Amino acid sequence: MKRILSAAAVLSMFAVLGCSSAMTPTQAASDIAAAPKAETQAAKASASDAVDEATTADDKNDAPAGDAADGAVAAAAAAPWAAGDFVVYRFTGSFHKTPVTLTQKVIARQGEAFTLDVTYDDGKTKEAIRAHMKGDAPTSAEVVSVARLVRGVEKAAPVSLYEEIFARVALVADQNEAQLGTETVKVDVAGHGAMSCERTTYRVKVGAESATMRTLGSAAFVWGEVGAEITAASGKVIYKAEVVDSGHESAKAPAIASSEDDY
Repeated sequence: MKRILSAAAVLSMFAVLGCSSAMTPTQAASDIAAAPKAETQAAKASASDAVDEATTADDKNDAPAGDAADGAVAAAAAAPWAAGDFVVYRFTGSFHKTPVTLTQKVIARQGEAFTLDVTYDDGKTKEAIRAHMKGDAPTSAEVVSVARLVRGVEKAAPVSLYEEIFARVALVADQNEAQLGTETVKVDVAGHGAMSCERTTYRVKVGAESATMRTLGSAAFVWGEVGAEITAASGKVIYKAEVVDSGHESAKAPAIASSEDDY
């Protein structure tokens, strides 16, 4: 099995490379993939603490705390993503001739095994693939197998196709000259509303052009990074990645690319 670059990893590469411009994209993706696991473990530990606190409160106050304890256990066991969850990223800027959308949707899950449909659409070319994966979140998983989706029918494809799809929307700064600062900001994330995010700013170079790079990340967003932007000194937007829709398909009827579309 092969560790892959997800859309979150593509965005997260900016933050990692900002600290060490010598890192390769593969190394960056490997480091990024470990982060969501740590967050999951922390969440479980937090829920476990909540169980202990609820039990202690029960002993001290002789009041029924079983419901609170049961709720904490359920929160620890519940996955932050499930079949039907999706995210749509849009990529714009001078790096690409037309806007590109990349849709990811979990279509099945059993334990750590899940199936993810990914649709790439640049307005002229639309390509859908289905990846059978194993891991505790879409941002930290191993690809087991990949298939092209042609009118909803799976056609065998190499595992490398998954990484190739995400590489089409990646733009890594040629040189990261300095990290200029980090701040906590509130950002409206499509499908989630206001979310506390960490925004980090860098001074970079793309080719010979000086630019400013900003990344947005939130531990509360299960799909990983919320966005990234590289702007030239002239004000020209070289690269921009943003979430334009996310959530669960049963909660609304989003206009997202589907693997059932004709290609």
